[in-house]
Amino acid sequence: MTDSFALCGDSAQILEEFPTDSAQLVLTDPPYARAHVELYRILAKQARRVMAPSGSLVTLLGHSCIHTVLNIFEDENPPDLAKKDHDLLRF
Repeated sequence: MTDSFALCGDSAQILEEFPTDSAQLVLTDPPYARAHVELYRILAKQARRVMAPSGSLVTLLGHSCIHTVLNIFEDENPPDLAKKDHDLLRF
C-alpha cells in the first residue's frame, strides 16, 4: 500500500510536479465563479496526465458552471486521444 497525503495550494502548480500515471485520486475545489472556469481546462489536462489508469478525478463546482465544465473536460479528453480508459460521469 502506498502512502496517502493531501496537498493544499494551486492545483495547476501542484499537478505539474507529479509524475505521469502516479495519482489514484485528484480531489480539487477550484473557485466557482464563471471568471475562473478556464481553471478547469488546466485541471482536465493535468489530471488526465497524472492519474493512474484506475485513478479518479473529483472536483467541486458551482451548479451554474456544470455544463460548461463538462464540455471542457470532454474537449480536453476526447475518446480517440485518451491514453487511458477514463469515464466521465454525467448526472
